[in-house]
Amino acid sequence: MATIPPQSSLSRLGQYHPRLIEAALALNENDLPRAEPLLRAHLKEDPFDVLAIRMFAELAGRIGRFRDAETLLRRALEIAPGFTAARSNLALLLHRQNRPEEALEELDRVRTEEPEEPGHETLQAAVAGRIGAFDEALALYEAILSRGQGLPPIWLSYGHTLKTVGRLDDGIAAYRKAIALQPHFGEAWWSIANLKTAQLGAQDMAAMNAGLPMAEASLSHQGGTRSFLLDADFAAVGSTKPFTAVDFSVGVHWDSWRVEAFAQNAFDSRGQLSLNTACATTFCGPYARVYPTRPRLFGIKAGYDF
Repeated sequence: MATIPPQSSLSRLGQYHPRLIEAALALNENDLPRAEPLLRAHLKEDPFDVLAIRMFAELAGRIGRFRDAETLLRRALEIAPGFTAARSNLALLLHRQNRPEEALEELDRVRTEEPEEPGHETLQAAVAGRIGAFDEALALYEAILSRGQGLPPIWLSYGHTLKTVGRLDDGIAAYRKAIALQPHFGEAWWSIANLKTAQLGAQDMAAMNAGLPMAEASLSHQGGTRSFLLDADFAAVGSTKPFTAVDFSVGVHWDSWRVEAFAQNAFDSRGQLSLNTACATTFCGPYARVYPTRPRLFGIKAGYDF
């Protein structure tokens, strides 16, 4: 069985199996079709390798298989109770599933084991806010910010909590601090604009417009992926077909007007996002349903700021 230090990280992967290193790099690039067979092969040889189990849990979470991800993380913690990274992942997974009390239980232990890690403190603040413990959430955010560890998303979350408890002016100040650190932070701009007591001035509008691109293109590619983790289900349904989609947009701004022309899926790629069945794969596998990409769409958007 592989022996994994409780605070292992990808930065120290050199001491691990080359297959695990390749899988970690694939996960870092979000290349799940490449990562999955590597992890399966490794776990077949060493089913007690908690680092590989944690990585497989991350893969499951990325495709929305939260129950599988939770099972894998709890398995890793059964093998290595001191594996703090896996426990932190479990707390985050529980938070995302709206199970805050369970998340706090895991976070209490995580923060005991790694009290200086700001990521744990940030997550605990978010969970505390979800259950209505706003004073605790504010105290946690303020402790992080007092240490100079306030990244723009933390200032944004702090602003949201301040707004929730009625401290609107302080909330706006927190949003503006996030913008000062990241001028093109659209969510922070939107948070100010969404407040009925706040108004964006001409200087604010100029700052936002300065960050708007005049032309943009994006390319996305998905390789052949499997929609089922279990080998029996995958064998019955098969993998999706790889596809590439390209989007374009161009826009102009003058005074209070803005106009943008766009093309989504410009080359009309008929891609398969995922496959699913209406009944058990044993019976319905050959008749799997396809969730397709959006067909090609051209459009023009125009707006005027009053």
